[in-house]
Amino acid sequence: MEIIYGASGSGKSRWLYQELTKYDLDLFREVRLIVPEQFTLEAEQDYLQSTGQAGIFNFEIISFSRLIHQVVESYQPAAQQWMNDLGKILLLDQVLERAGDEVGDLKRLQGKPRLIQEFYRDLMDGKWGSESLEIAISALKEEEEELADKLDSLRTLLARYEMELAQEGLVDEVVYSQIACELIRTYRPFQDAVIWVDQFWGFSVLELEVLKAISEQTESIYVVLTREEGEGISLFEPVEQTIAALRDRWPSAKVRAFELSDEAQSSFCGIKEMAMGAMVPEKKYDGVGIALRSALQREEEVRFCASSIIEWHRSGMPYESMQLVVSEYEAYLPLIRRIFIQSEIPVHLDHNRKIADFPAAQGILSLLRFTESRKYVDLFAALKTGYFFVKDEMIDRLEIMTIQRGWIYYGEWQLPVFPKAEDALVDFLKELTQTSFANKGKGSSEEHWEKLKETMKILGFFERFRRADREMKLESSRLEHQSIWRGMQGVVEQMGTLHRGRVISRTAFVRQFILGCELIRVGVLPAICGEVMVRDLVRSRSTAKRLTFFLGVNEGKFPLVESQNGFFDFDEREELEKHDLKIGTTQTHQLRMQELAIYQIIATTTEQLIFLWSRKNQNYEDLLPAAWIRELDLWHNELSIRTINWKDLIFSKGESMRICRRVYRKLLAGQAVSLEEREFADRAFAELDEQKRVQLRNLLQYGNQVSTLSKPQAELLYARDETSITELEKQNECPFSHFVSYGLQPFVPHPYRIQDPDVGQVMHDLIEIGFQKQLDGELGPQTIDLVFDELADHYFEAYREGIFRKTNTSRYIEKQIRERIAASLHHLIMQNNSSDFQPMGQEMDFGAKDVNLKPLKVSLTEEREISLRGRIDRLDLYEKDKETYLRVIDYKSGKTVVDAEEMHAGVQLQLPAYMNVFRENFDEAKPIPAGLFYYYLDQPLPTLRQGTDLEKQIREFHKMQGMFLGEGDLLNAMDHTFQNTGTADSIAAKRLKNGNIQRNREIVSREEMDTILEENLVHIHRSIREIHEGKITIQPYQTAKRDACKNCSYGAICQFDEAFLENHCRGSEREECES
Repeated sequence: MEIIYGASGSGKSRWLYQELTKYDLDLFREVRLIVPEQFTLEAEQDYLQSTGQAGIFNFEIISFSRLIHQVVESYQPAAQQWMNDLGKILLLDQVLERAGDEVGDLKRLQGKPRLIQEFYRDLMDGKWGSESLEIAISALKEEEEELADKLDSLRTLLARYEMELAQEGLVDEVVYSQIACELIRTYRPFQDAVIWVDQFWGFSVLELEVLKAISEQTESIYVVLTREEGEGISLFEPVEQTIAALRDRWPSAKVRAFELSDEAQSSFCGIKEMAMGAMVPEKKYDGVGIALRSALQREEEVRFCASSIIEWHRSGMPYESMQLVVSEYEAYLPLIRRIFIQSEIPVHLDHNRKIADFPAAQGILSLLRFTESRKYVDLFAALKTGYFFVKDEMIDRLEIMTIQRGWIYYGEWQLPVFPKAEDALVDFLKELTQTSFANKGKGSSEEHWEKLKETMKILGFFERFRRADREMKLESSRLEHQSIWRGMQGVVEQMGTLHRGRVISRTAFVRQFILGCELIRVGVLPAICGEVMVRDLVRSRSTAKRLTFFLGVNEGKFPLVESQNGFFDFDEREELEKHDLKIGTTQTHQLRMQELAIYQIIATTTEQLIFLWSRKNQNYEDLLPAAWIRELDLWHNELSIRTINWKDLIFSKGESMRICRRVYRKLLAGQAVSLEEREFADRAFAELDEQKRVQLRNLLQYGNQVSTLSKPQAELLYARDETSITELEKQNECPFSHFVSYGLQPFVPHPYRIQDPDVGQVMHDLIEIGFQKQLDGELGPQTIDLVFDELADHYFEAYREGIFRKTNTSRYIEKQIRERIAASLHHLIMQNNSSDFQPMGQEMDFGAKDVNLKPLKVSLTEEREISLRGRIDRLDLYEKDKETYLRVIDYKSGKTVVDAEEMHAGVQLQLPAYMNVFRENFDEAKPIPAGLFYYYLDQPLPTLRQGTDLEKQIREFHKMQGMFLGEGDLLNAMDHTFQNTGTADSIAAKRLKNGNIQRNREIVSREEMDTILEENLVHIHRSIREIHEGKITIQPYQTAKRDACKNCSYGAICQFDEAFLENHCRGSEREECES
């Protein structure tokens, strides 16, 4: 054996192909080139291009798995039936089902494809190291009992798995490989052969065993690996480990470096330094331009790539010389498909996807789930894929109808309720439920499959499938689409191998078929000429490209290391390695493999390398570049990160129109634009055809802003003479959102299940009832648990006909509510007992009929006034020296923070409004506002940090949060612990050593409190007048703390976008003016 290593992209493979051509005339010598399975076709293409040959003669490019299969088929075709990866997972799922409780917690893996797949790897590793497995279990019994139990479960399941294999007459990859090795040794098919091995970063135990059997009869074996010279380079640790493993098995193996030509040597100066993030100015990557770009979001990254590719292609670079490497393939794929198709860029998506990810497959699988569960949710999931002859509006109407009626399961008795317009949908449901497949019965897997195909034909699936196929623009997408059915056929074939014609139930067929489709993947052939390659980081082979874009180089996305991989976590794997039992990969190994991948990308790009990252995610939260990028930016002064601007996007399809529209809108509004922008816009406009020019002129007139409602319209829309604090806060957050919510009032169906308002209502009711019991003397510190449990039992039994007692999920929600309210009530009582402020009342309504508290009123005209109605959770009074002090407390189930800035802006009106209501009702008493507070109804999770007091952490959590007067006597009255210790338990108050009160944002003066209350009245009057004057402007309140658009349901209606000149955020405008 000879091991040859060299830098990535240094020409090792091209040299290897030239060496292979020397064996062309030797007709009697077996020659094989072994590469990873996914690279076999690509290696054949590369060989033909590198050598200029018309075809491959007298040798074969093959993978280890195909070589094994070839040997067994040649010498022992009647051997036990071999199962592929899918078949083995199906068998393992069957083993889990039959094993029951015998395998303990492993039972939870059943029916979960990803978990089973990960566990299967650990299972096979345990099988290879069966001797070490026994030793490790014995050694760990005393040291790590939990880990020893996991190993024992692994051993138990392995024994069951092997027993099932034997009973079924099947073999897995381990046994099959052992058979192949024995056949190789017996028949010696590789006598005096020459074997080349390329493109591997490491070898599995299986591959090493096969290579060992082959080496016993070959003339020579050459293993070509990627590695650079240098001491202590952690980047190449996986390759170093591979070389060490090979030398352990072949002690006489020669190891030598691949000799680079002078030209290649110069082009690779500094690659490894750059790959490790240690590049310095005097060691630049010669001949290659490197750029770092930050985009606003992912879409801008992809648009930048599209624009750059068009520009480079116009300058003469062929599409096949360019590639996109993405860190999160699934996240970027929809954007790449849409933007590249729009820009008419031919693209090759080099990946493999689960069959279950495709809409066509989702339609079938959801329909299968429906035949078993009869749940409407599965039916709607199938219909919404668009592969059945049911119109979207029919599906929407039926979905709303089922939600309104609380229907979960389908029943034929429901069909007469459907409107007459839904006859087509009724017919579809009848056909589905009356087909041969829908009727439960037994048969072989092949018979079930034929019935399923017949059902799909009746329901029109195949016709829709062919139509979708015709409408696809990308050839690679069409190939994938056509592969779905073949992949499903492969699942059925493996089920046939597993069951050997035996009869199984339809339920078993459906479960295993869905599991198989969740596992089997559809890949694509290597790229054809004239296509830009789009690939992920590790899976695809790294071939030489002139231009490379690396997208998504964000913190937490690159490098991406799984927190757990399989049945054992990384700490457990490291512990097992101490006992000579290697199971799975470690975090360090995953990290090194990704570093090797990025190293190959750098090394094989010859002209331009561009790294891109996003500053914001889809929720507009801040993102950071990966540490690797930040180090590169910091250590190399010439590689500063530049933000993508409009000039970087001008070649992207539709971008010219966008820029023209933006520039001309500014000009129409009298705003300044740069000369460069104006010249580009004029040039782009001149290149547009007449139809596009007309379209642009129409776009310039288009805006999303809405006009003010007329007074008659507003009076008709808001005919009621009352309003609420919540409604006014909505108006101040965004007038348009208020208009839709309270004016148009779109119907939102509420199914019969627990909603968020239910949880809030229950928590408020329970805290009020419990606290009132304490005020009435029926509940004390010693009896709180018993009394509260009893009152909670009665309450939950009565609330909405016991909805919290219907399911396990609702019972769990009830348990969580009980625990949160019990903890909150306990501390609320303690705070009340330690205060001179005593409750005047709870749940006090104002503005309603038959209540004592009158509403706040706003006069619109002489004939009409609007009343503000609501409910105050709690009012506390304290009297001293003939003065009355008042504090308002509102119970909150979520973390809402009292914010003076938002009170000034009018988006927090509640607490000051309650205080104003009481002051206006008791004006003669002239109560002094002492505090506005929120009390959170929740249970804290204290941390066990060294030196921390758990009780103190809990008290801190239950402190009321708000705004209060920082006067010493009042603070003593509010909380006796402040008077005794100088630190309050119920509010954020602390006395300094000099006797002064420590200032914080919650403490205000009387003047500041009065200002807030006066502003509150102004906001209430203004908001009510704005509503009834018809103000419905699209103007959301947005600051660093609050974004009114974040939880708004009407974004698709208003289409708020600051690219429109008339679209502004109210909060940000005010902040800019102040700054």
